[in-house]
Amino acid sequence: MTVGLYGTVDVNRTRYAVITTYGDAALLVTVLYDYLTHLDQEVELIWNKRLTYISSLYYLMRYLGIVYIVFICLNRFPDSFHERPCESLYVGVLVCKTILAPVIQGFMAFRVYILYRPCRVLFVFLLALFIVAQGTATAGLAMLAHMSAGYQSIAAPYCSIPHGKTSDKGWLAALNVICPIVLEVILCILVLYRWFTRFRSSRRQVLPLTVDDILTTLVRDNIVYFVIAVICMFLSPRWALPMADDASFDTRAAWYNNITNASQVALFSLCGPRMILNVRKYYDQDNAVTKSCTTAVQSPRELTTVVLQDASRMRSDLELDEFSGAYSASLPGDGSEFNPTDRSGDQIEEV
Repeated sequence: MTVGLYGTVDVNRTRYAVITTYGDAALLVTVLYDYLTHLDQEVELIWNKRLTYISSLYYLMRYLGIVYIVFICLNRFPDSFHERPCESLYVGVLVCKTILAPVIQGFMAFRVYILYRPCRVLFVFLLALFIVAQGTATAGLAMLAHMSAGYQSIAAPYCSIPHGKTSDKGWLAALNVICPIVLEVILCILVLYRWFTRFRSSRRQVLPLTVDDILTTLVRDNIVYFVIAVICMFLSPRWALPMADDASFDTRAAWYNNITNASQVALFSLCGPRMILNVRKYYDQDNAVTKSCTTAVQSPRELTTVVLQDASRMRSDLELDEFSGAYSASLPGDGSEFNPTDRSGDQIEEV
């Protein structure tokens, strides 16, 4: 009876190891595919522009996100029987998560603040909430890692995984995600409110389509990010589901782990770079259309002001132009044409 029980556990562990390994390999292929298919946009919109803090954030999220999924895969792929490499890979995964989580959430908070600037009260509120959220999340993650007593082998020759001293870690898991979830909900509400007020005002007066389009792009990206973030955070508290009990290494746990890893990879490796590229791509296309119209009518100064300097526009419209300018960096040119977005981009970079 005992031999049969242990045999069943070994079979379950082997199946668990195979499913999670193939799942993580699929995530690596997905990230690399996304990188290669958007490499031309990255070269055009990031590499060929002057370096700004938005570009720096892009490089950090894109390439550290790739390193993150590589660490996850190496922690699953067949490896030697030495425990130290596995432990080092696990620490690497935790370090990447500790860096990427505040970067992506801080970036989203910055996007929301730009829609409302120069509201100092909102800036202080978002900053305080961000600090609390990241402080509690980092503390919870550190305590979860500290509670890992060592490593237990899944199934040779697969790399081992850490196991906790106790399975009673619910309060630590909640500490790790509760404040970040609250911050994400507030950011989503603020974005939707901003879009609703813009939509309501656009029905009362004629507003430039470019402003409405860029706001729609921002809202769409923020909603997609919010859905992925909430799914990731609700799944993450049970991320260590099979670590405490041998019998829990089953197929259901393996697929649960794959879904959780997929949500984390989408959040940390894909969302941030795609959102930056979307805004810069929109701005670049809009600028090209504006230049073509300017050349056709032979009145560059007059037609450029139609987009960005209409005296009848509200202050919030100008702030949205500054937001797009922050992503656009500086456009190539001889400096002879009037381009007010360059000036607004400089202003936003000083914040």
